[in-house]
Amino acid sequence: MKTLLFLFCTGSLVHGELLRVSKASEARGLNAEAMALTKDGRSMIYQVEKEAVVTGKDVASARAVPDQPGVVEVKLNEEGAKRLAAATKGAGGKVRLAIIVDGVLESVPLVLGQMKDTLWVSGLENLDEADLTKLAKAFEAEAKGGEKEKDGVVEDGVEKDPTPLVPRP
Repeated sequence: MKTLLFLFCTGSLVHGELLRVSKASEARGLNAEAMALTKDGRSMIYQVEKEAVVTGKDVASARAVPDQPGVVEVKLNEEGAKRLAAATKGAGGKVRLAIIVDGVLESVPLVLGQMKDTLWVSGLENLDEADLTKLAKAFEAEAKGGEKEKDGVVEDGVEKDPTPLVPRP
């Protein structure tokens, strides 16, 4: 049985570490950092483990889901899938994962069962299919070592669009 995680993103997606998934809780820990999740004008502080379970480097492929507006499907490589499965084994509603996109805590879903190799990034309804495809390609680029950018230009000379994919309020 395949367990999927829906990630709700409303943040700005610019350059840097695009995707990080870490364990989270409300209790303080030595190897955790306090991060605020703000939705609908309310904030909740979570303790997010500094060590990532999965990062953008673990992305095997990503694509905009054509029949589901605002959704990007992310398939993990073998190593990422193993770490995600180990982190969510026996979760049964006891494990929360922090979904961090571009350094911003976007959601902290409760995991109800062991996950395998697929994440769904959703909540991006304000992006059109072209921008969702651009985001999926950015996730894949990060997995391949990413693109190093300086002053709006990728080091290989290709100009980069500095406009955030998802504008912040």
